[in-house]
Amino acid sequence: MSRWHVIALPILATIAVVASAPSGPGTRAAVTRAALAPFGAFVGRDAGALCADFTPSVSAELVPDAPAGSTCEAAVGELLASTAPQEPPLATPSVSDVHWQGDHAQASLTLTTEHGTPNMLSTELQTASVTLERIAGRWLLSTRARLGSIAGCGNPVRTSKCPPGARVLVLVLVSAQSTGTLLTILPAAVKRAGGEELRAFEAGRTVYAQTGCGACHRIGSFGNAEPGPNLTHVGSALSRSGIEKAILDPTQPMPSFRHLPPAKLRAIVRFLSLLR
Repeated sequence: MSRWHVIALPILATIAVVASAPSGPGTRAAVTRAALAPFGAFVGRDAGALCADFTPSVSAELVPDAPAGSTCEAAVGELLASTAPQEPPLATPSVSDVHWQGDHAQASLTLTTEHGTPNMLSTELQTASVTLERIAGRWLLSTRARLGSIAGCGNPVRTSKCPPGARVLVLVLVSAQSTGTLLTILPAAVKRAGGEELRAFEAGRTVYAQTGCGACHRIGSFGNAEPGPNLTHVGSALSRSGIEKAILDPTQPMPSFRHLPPAKLRAIVRFLSLLR
């Protein structure tokens, strides 16, 4: 099983993103523009640009539930047609620590998001290390990504009312490395046990981040508080079999994760069962 250290970076359509990049020649500016480009396409609801901002292998899997034979642009277009336009921007991405060698590059991507009410806002920072590849002279994001939609409006700072049956887009990026406080929560019992139990916890924590669960769930201070339930103490509420059933046969709008390899499914079930 992969030992990646990853971060899932959710972007809700109701928390729109404004992308800006430094001007001027050079590889650093080109990599920075490429790292920010998907956010501009996402906010601008431009299916063609969004698909073209990722490498072909990533864009081909951008919409996991796309019909067989469907192009990325067609699949994204269907999602856009089924969701409402985004609200005024409340999150801003920035790029730093750009490094490159040949046709491969890496950069730190930070998303600053405001939560709360207009009278009482809190600021959350999420930082991911994203990878890029230069193909035919153009830098493209090669970090894995997933685009989907969830029910509801999602953002308590919205000034307009949430219409019945509203759906919003979610763009999840999964990076090869992470910085900051990604799921630093470690149950005292797991820490005391150490050994195999600690290794199992860390392995499952990696799978949790890889699958983008933080887009809809919160553990401690990581992830979104909605639309899914808080998982900070899920191991006290559900048995392992109950957790597995919730992952494989979930209640809408959560998608099923039956596509997970058995080893990864066991790892994430074990991890969640240890959250008590």
